[in-house]
Amino acid sequence: MLDALAGSTASLITQIIVVTQLDFTGTDLGILNSLSIILYLVSAVPIGRLVDSLRPVTVLVAALAVKASVLIALAWLYVCDGLSFWTVLVLQVLQSVVGIFIDNSQIITATSIQSSLGDSKLVPRLESTDKAIGILAPAVVALIAAKEFYKGGYIGVAALALCALVMIAFPVRKLIRQSSGSAIASTSSKNQEAMSEKEKSSLLTGFKLIAQDRESLVPVLLIAAGNFGLAFIDSPKTLFLLREMSMSPSEFSNLKIVGAITGLLASLLAVRIIDRFKFAELVTTATLGQVFATLAFLSVVILDAPAFAFTAISNALWSASVVLINVAAMNFFVSQLPEGKIGIGLSSMRTAVMVVVPLGALLGGYCIDHAGYTFSVFSWATMSIATFLIGTSLFLKR
Repeated sequence: MLDALAGSTASLITQIIVVTQLDFTGTDLGILNSLSIILYLVSAVPIGRLVDSLRPVTVLVAALAVKASVLIALAWLYVCDGLSFWTVLVLQVLQSVVGIFIDNSQIITATSIQSSLGDSKLVPRLESTDKAIGILAPAVVALIAAKEFYKGGYIGVAALALCALVMIAFPVRKLIRQSSGSAIASTSSKNQEAMSEKEKSSLLTGFKLIAQDRESLVPVLLIAAGNFGLAFIDSPKTLFLLREMSMSPSEFSNLKIVGAITGLLASLLAVRIIDRFKFAELVTTATLGQVFATLAFLSVVILDAPAFAFTAISNALWSASVVLINVAAMNFFVSQLPEGKIGIGLSSMRTAVMVVVPLGALLGGYCIDHAGYTFSVFSWATMSIATFLIGTSLFLKR
């Protein structure tokens, strides 16, 4: 949790710094903003396969050490006025790549610990925490930006990263020594035995696992559909509220806060209820929530419903639904992966659900320019209804 908070906070502070202090051009910003997703799409699967063949705990500790070093370097360069386009680019590349190693190795380690200790909620806790961090980090950065306390912010995130390294390295290694001969201690050897030479040489192994197993395919499709819908409607919704409805920036920010608070509460609640309901029940409820979210905003566009109130309802329902789907689907997906293929399977899944984001954003922008607000929002609602119906039918066939 601490390393995720440190990384997210550092990235958000840097986004402000490069505009307000370093005067980056639009091209510079475009390169930096697109870099993370491009790196993930290109390198996630090879890194996942590599992590499967190594000791996950060793990879996790090493990756945390590198991340701490990167954030320390970032803080030092800012204090010494050494930040430039190239230094920011290099540090962002390093942070993105090491983040992929951390994501994969911590899930594999958590799965092993979960099996050894019988704690069925460890993986969903990680996913829930990840969603909570995504909501908490912007709030932290907002406070830092309000006081323009960027130097302290950078130093603080570097300290957080070091704390994360210490808190993970020693307790987890101690647990592994105490569990000698258990599932945790033997993870590496089992991983290597589970992968044949043919599978090791193929970067498509994870995608094949997903495509051939309907149990694994369902959560991937549902997360991808949600990501696509969110990317699709982002530009139309923003333009409609700020231009057509003449909503003030403060009101627009308050809508974001409503969604963030709801998402944070949902991330805390999801872990508590995940064992009390079946996966199909959780996801069906969440996809139905997405349908109501789209209909609430559609009523603003078509029926002239009160913009702030109905958009707030839409944001709250969508945030809660997305968090619930992601936490439930991640927990279910990891449980379906064979041992020794969690890294490449997880990377393939995340690549599959992220590749739709730029496509959704481009399509949403095109629709708003050529078809108007009503068509764009109606299309979003149609996507959500289709996702709900398809997901429900797949569960019924099971």
